[in-house]
This record gives sequence, C-alpha cells and structure tokens, in this order.
Amino acid sequence: MAARLGDNRFAAAQRQTIATQTGQQIGNQGITRLIHRHLSSRYPLIQRAPETSDTAAPTLPSPSATVKAIIADHETLQTLNKKIDQLADFDPKKPHKPMVKELSGLRGQIPQLVVAADLGIEEDQAKLVRQHFYRQLNSLAPFYTQMANENILGTKKKAANLRTCNVSTLAMSLEGLGKTADDFKGNSLLMNNIAATFSLETNVNSLRLADFLQILAIYIRMVEQNKPDTLNNWASSSPERFQAAVDQAKAVANSDITSSARFNHFLTPFGVSLKIQVLDLDPALAVFGAYYRRFDQHLNEYIRQKKNKGEKYRPTQEEIDKYRPEFTEQRKAAYRKKGVAGEKSLAQARTELAKVAEQETARDQKLKKIAELELKTNARLAVGSETNEAELVEEVLPISLYQSAVIPLMSELLGSGKQVIVNLHEHFVKLQAISAESIIVHEPAKAEGKDLNMPWERARELGYFKRYYIVS
Repeated sequence: MAARLGDNRFAAAQRQTIATQTGQQIGNQGITRLIHRHLSSRYPLIQRAPETSDTAAPTLPSPSATVKAIIADHETLQTLNKKIDQLADFDPKKPHKPMVKELSGLRGQIPQLVVAADLGIEEDQAKLVRQHFYRQLNSLAPFYTQMANENILGTKKKAANLRTCNVSTLAMSLEGLGKTADDFKGNSLLMNNIAATFSLETNVNSLRLADFLQILAIYIRMVEQNKPDTLNNWASSSPERFQAAVDQAKAVANSDITSSARFNHFLTPFGVSLKIQVLDLDPALAVFGAYYRRFDQHLNEYIRQKKNKGEKYRPTQEEIDKYRPEFTEQRKAAYRKKGVAGEKSLAQARTELAKVAEQETARDQKLKKIAELELKTNARLAVGSETNEAELVEEVLPISLYQSAVIPLMSELLGSGKQVIVNLHEHFVKLQAISAESIIVHEPAKAEGKDLNMPWERARELGYFKRYYIVS
C-alpha cells in the first residue's frame, strides 16, 4: 500500500473546509473537489465491478493461479486446504465451541506449514499462500445475531438485543481468532456468580460468547471496585450486597458496551487487542451514514408516503412514536406542533428537523451538527428533487474511488490473519470477505445476517468503513 489510511490530516482539512463554508452551496466545490484531488492521486482506480445481489450465496475466496499451483505441488498444503474446506460444512445452528477450536488449530498451522524455505519457494509467494489460507478461515468465522442475545445489558428504552451489535461483533471476532470462553483469563467463579443473578447458566462458559461478553462488561466494573474473592464471598454470605454490587456495575456497563474506547477491556482477558482506525473518507461516509441510517430511514419514510400535495401535515403522536422513537419528549412535542409539508424535498424536511434540534440538550446537539454537515455537503438537494440523491452521492464519492481506498487495505488485514469490525453510523458489522464484486459481512442486527452480501453502493450509503477496528 502506497499510503496509510489512518492518517487524519486530510479528514481535519475536510472538516475545516466545511466549517468555513457555512450556508454556501458546495456542489462541485468544497468536499467533492477535496476528496477527488486528494484521493485520486493516492489510490489507483479499481475496475468497476458488475452489480451483485444481496442474496448471492457466499463462497470461500478463490486462490490465484500462483497460489493454486503452489498448493497443488505440496501435499501438506493440500491437506490443510482440505481441512479448511471441511470446516465450511459446519452447522451454524450447533454450538460454536468445537468448530472454533478446530479453526484455532488450523490458524496455528498456517505459519508452521507455509514457510518459504521449507517449500522451496520465494517469500513473496509464501506470503500469498498464507494470505489465501487466512482469508479462507476468516470467511468461515461463526455468526451471532444480536436478536438472540440475552437481556443482560438492556435498558428501560431498549432490550439488549436492540443495542448489542457491539458485543456481538466482538464475540464473532474473538471466535474468528480461534478464541472461546475457555480462553478467558479471569475469575470464572465470579463470572458464574454474576450470571446466576440473571438466572443464566451456572457454568458461564456454556453461554453464547456474545452473552459471556455482556457478563464480562459487568465483571470488569465490579473488580475495579472490589477484589474477586471479596465479591465471591458476598455472593455466598450476603446475596443482597452482591446483587447491589451487580446492579451498580451493570448501570455503568450499559454505557460501556456502546463506547468503542472500552472495547479493549472486553478483549484483553482473552489475550486479544483492538486498534481503532479512521479512514480518510470519514467525513463523507459519516455524512452518508447519518443521512441514510437516521434521517432517511424513518423521518422521510412517512413524508414520502403521505404525498399530501403541499398540505401542512401534522404527524400524530402514534406516528412520531413509531418513526422517531429516538426523539426526546420535548422534541416530539415541538415536531408535532410544527408539522411537515408533504411536498417538500428531503433536504428541506431535514432543515426543519435541524431547526427543531436547536432546542435540544447537549446530547442532541451532536445530532444537529450531523444534520448541518449533511445539509452543507448535499446542498444541491435543497433546490433539486429527491431523485438527485444517487447522482450526488456518486459525485461526492465515486464507487471506483471508494473501492480503491478500501479493498487493498482490508484485503491486506484479512490476509494477515486479523479480524476487522466495520463501524458505520451507530452500528457495527464484522467483515468476512471483500473484493471488487462484493462485501461479505456478518450483520448482527438481522436474524439471517450471516454472510450478508452488501452491494458497494449500499455500503457507501450506510457509511461502511468510515472507521474500522483491527482485532488481533
């Protein structure tokens, strides 16, 4: 790779440019020109791939002709290849642990078997073979849907299965590295005692790893205040005191799982670490993600449905609760009073939303800033029709440029045996495989999210890769 994508200098320049262009129509100026000028010279454009279906059946990454020939010439590599193929037949409905232990063993064989000197090949050829095997194993990492997570770190507003894409992707990444609950280096008795307060398995190691991590989030906060032996003594001699300690830790852990700054705390007990990286394209992808995942997803759904020919439409309380559940009561009241004109363009509707947001608390000021950034970047929408969206997104960040920035980096990471968590707007998915044809992810928010084929256009809209987390 010719450039390091984690460099934030360009991102800072973009934000500064946007900040100084308040109220101006950016169009081909500003962010679009900056992105093209900066990135076109850094990344060789990748051939545009044909359109793919999001229901296409995933397959193991195919080896190049060079790799295929090397494997064919060495029996040990053929055996390893066959074992990986057999692992692909694993039944995802069965407990993951046996499969993960086998995956761990195969991962350990790769650096032992693929040695240039032993195989009589050049080191760059050996690297290609190792990358191929690591990518194959990564594509086989087990899947967890957050929909099946126990309601351990739920809140009054959201059950745990609606807010645990975080621990779900961390669990998938750990298993992708060959780690299970058996690899936890901590006080297992305390973990069991905490689990018992939620009427869960007495042997916490038998839990799904995503639920194990929910318990771990509470455990970490508890041992910050008291020694494990003390807590275990409370569990047997003073259950009420132990329950109070669990409740206190849970209140903090509820926030911990939504903060990526805390993710390393959940991985360190397994001998694993996480590194957060920011892509140069972060400002544009953050804009797209906020737009499509927050504003477009709910607000504009019913604006489009009404089509009330310019009438002042005042949404009912029921509709606001349904389509804007994240609104505070203050914002709901203001929004119901203000109303929305059904014929207005997408950007105009969002302008009204931004005005209402001005009345909000410090937390909602962040949403207001996202709204303003989106409006400035997509200024043409304010004077055009909603059909300009796709054209504008392509103008700001062409797919060919997006692919050229993302594919080499992600391919290198997966080929080195690392796991990658993709951060989009308020959500996480686990990267399984990537090519010019498709992005394959484990999408925890869907019950059938295993090996989801994500088209590049949709990935760009959702802000895929604005940040990515390397787990190793």
